[in-house]
Amino acid sequence: MVLGDHFDLTDAERRILRHLVNGDAPQDIASQRQTSVQTVRTQIKSLLAKTGFSSQVDLMRQITTIGRRDPVEDPAIPSSGSDHHPRPAPRILRQFRPALGGMMEYTRIGPKDGRPVLYLHGLIDSLTMSDNIHAALHAHGIRLIAPVRPSFGGSTAYGSQETPEQGFADRVVALLDHLQIEAPVPVIGHMAGAFYAYHLAQRHPQRIAQIVAVAGAVPMAEPWQFAKMSKGHRIAGLTARRAPSLLRLLSSG
Repeated sequence: MVLGDHFDLTDAERRILRHLVNGDAPQDIASQRQTSVQTVRTQIKSLLAKTGFSSQVDLMRQITTIGRRDPVEDPAIPSSGSDHHPRPAPRILRQFRPALGGMMEYTRIGPKDGRPVLYLHGLIDSLTMSDNIHAALHAHGIRLIAPVRPSFGGSTAYGSQETPEQGFADRVVALLDHLQIEAPVPVIGHMAGAFYAYHLAQRHPQRIAQIVAVAGAVPMAEPWQFAKMSKGHRIAGLTARRAPSLLRLLSSG
């Protein structure tokens, strides 16, 4: 891990860092590591002091930025062994600068030379997928291309004259041009991503072969489900459950 090497973190501090990246709260970390919550909080304070960040929020922001480019699995953190939340496989996040200006992040998931399929996700701050999905993509020769919407991750915000749906559609086409993908491609619109998929097909119909809309259908009712979410997803999930009228404020980007 880049951050761990740069600040010469101990093995214990690296493991705490990985727990934080996975979105684990101090209570969850203490339970998994069979130690006290106070010990975990002390280790987090040590991380802040060693890395020079003033708060855990700033530390997590930097960890997330680096972690997207340098994902490393920590064998010291056991997998749950459950099919409900398998360990995500490593992935690589890239950036490109479209002619429209700004920066867009995107991820390639699957074999480098696989058949290109656009994946417009509805997630807030994560594109992790299970090992089973990675294996299936390689087995079927499918390369998912997953752009990160403007204002999320490292993607630059929309311009003042752009609407989100039109701006994102134009950037996605610029990404296809950047990757030299000229033939019409299938699009998977995951949850909120389906909204952008249909606008993309409407604005650039010659670039889209077909759309598959996928919505999450698993009820979020158990504490372990929220515990396994990243911080951003947890906030959105709890908001949807307890104050759904506020959810649009979290997804307005």
